[in-house]
Amino acid sequence: MILYSRTGRSAEARTLFDQIRQGHDGYLTTASLTEAQLAINLAEHEFGRALTTLDKLIGLFKETGHSETYFYELFQTRAETYAETGNYEAAYKSQKHYLDLYRKKVGDDNERNLGEFATLLDVSRLDVEKAELQRQTQEVRLHRTQLGIAALSVILLLTVLFLLFTARMNRRLAHAKRAAEASSRMKGVFIRNITHEINTPLNSIVGFAELAAAPDADDEERQSYIEIIRENSGYLQKLVDDVLYIAGLESSDTPPALGPVDINVCCMQCIQTVRDYSLRKLDIRFEPECAQLPVNTSCLLLSKALTELLRNAARFAPDGRITLAYTLISHKKRIAFTVTDRGPGIPAAEADRIFDRFVKLDPFSQGMGLGLAVCRLIADALGGGVELDTSYTEGARFTLTIPIV
Repeated sequence: MILYSRTGRSAEARTLFDQIRQGHDGYLTTASLTEAQLAINLAEHEFGRALTTLDKLIGLFKETGHSETYFYELFQTRAETYAETGNYEAAYKSQKHYLDLYRKKVGDDNERNLGEFATLLDVSRLDVEKAELQRQTQEVRLHRTQLGIAALSVILLLTVLFLLFTARMNRRLAHAKRAAEASSRMKGVFIRNITHEINTPLNSIVGFAELAAAPDADDEERQSYIEIIRENSGYLQKLVDDVLYIAGLESSDTPPALGPVDINVCCMQCIQTVRDYSLRKLDIRFEPECAQLPVNTSCLLLSKALTELLRNAARFAPDGRITLAYTLISHKKRIAFTVTDRGPGIPAAEADRIFDRFVKLDPFSQGMGLGLAVCRLIADALGGGVELDTSYTEGARFTLTIPIV
């Protein structure tokens, strides 16, 4: 119907409008019918009726508040209708009213939009503040968590350190306890050995002194008794010297005094010393590697160690044959001395134990078992070492090494 009116077919539009108005049975609202009536009036140029219809339609829209935009357009249509009738003053007023309403609408819309925008800004600001608060809360929680982890780590570290310290102290205490027990056992062994070793020569000295002083003893017997007394006196003297020597080496914190030593001369002096104190003839051979070998070392300590090794060999060599030799180990800057005999030898299983104090593989042999212990102490003091050559099976061979300074 409205399409008919806008295309110039107003008669058809009115006929259709009359039919609809009579038979719509309430399906169309008054506003819809009035809008159709306005379209027909404008199409038929019935501007007076159109103005009346516009006033009616404006009244209806004021009551219902329906379609605010279309309501403003009605004032625009009324202004145009007044202009068609030549009533420009009314057209101006209607247009002005339309513009006022439209500006008010735009202002209201802008104010509403600004309000909505401000609300959105407030919401956004609140969201930002909420996010910042959540971030700060998370940072506080993270900081507390880090502090907790750090505290637990410190506690764990302190616990581990305490356990390590306790374990170390327990090990030290256990080591000290074992050392004290070993020292106590060593003292007991020392007392037993020294008692036995002192009593035996003392008894011999006292007994043979009484025999030598007997009036019925002839000169030959008396001389033999004196030799036995001299032998046991020398044994006692060496026993005391060894004990004091070991005590001196262990209690001294100062390094040994070093000086120029001719190795060949030192070895020959040791051989002569052992020969002089031996009661039987010894065949000691010296096999030097060099005709002359000056070395910066301690002559006193080296002589003592070699003498002890030679005496040990002399005690067990059945034929008295002993060989003292040395070799120069240039790439290691060391000298290796060897003392070899053809005695019963030493089992390889005892290669380390024989250097302990008071160790004697043959309990019936003479001596306290201190000679090899003295050798090891001297070798350690000189920065070298002493060991049994277990590869030699025709007797015993000891190797003493010292550095070339």
